[in-house]
Amino acid sequence: MAAKTESSEQSSHSQPHQASPFHEYLYTFNVLPRTYIRGLIHDTSNAFDTTFGPILEPHTNLFKMGNSVINFSGADIVINDKVYKGTADFPLTPEGDINAGSKRIRYVSDPLDDQDCGTKAYTAKYMQHVDRRIDMRKQLNWEMSDMNKRVESKISDIESLVRRILEDLEEQKLSIQNIIHAFDKTIKTIDVIA
Repeated sequence: MAAKTESSEQSSHSQPHQASPFHEYLYTFNVLPRTYIRGLIHDTSNAFDTTFGPILEPHTNLFKMGNSVINFSGADIVINDKVYKGTADFPLTPEGDINAGSKRIRYVSDPLDDQDCGTKAYTAKYMQHVDRRIDMRKQLNWEMSDMNKRVESKISDIESLVRRILEDLEEQKLSIQNIIHAFDKTIKTIDVIA
């Protein structure tokens, strides 16, 4: 059977209430191997390599890779007396939050889901994208402002032109009225003479 961790080495995660024998078995391991074992046993999508990767032999309850037995020592994996260092699980606060003890969390993947944590590189890349969009928006705002100024200038020019045309039309109207008035006088004079 796979090596079990001592109770003092067990994860700070609390065991589930009314644990099944399977859960009790899982909680004899540190969180890292426990997570792996749970995934290996419940794998329905063939995400785990059972041809060349670790497998659980049901008749012996041993985890094996090829002919080698896999043992767990805390967060470490031991195969043929070679220790592969695991990552110790982080203690949880009473609220259930992870407490990294002011240490860095390293070698993590970029986030995939909305609630995933972001890495420094991912955040920097995202911020570059945001900065580019902000720069583009500033440029667009400047261009729109410049265009608005030019449009306002053109509108002002058109308003001035329309005012001049209306003034010219008013002058022409007065001229035409004066011509009509003079013509009426001429006709009345002709009528008086005739």
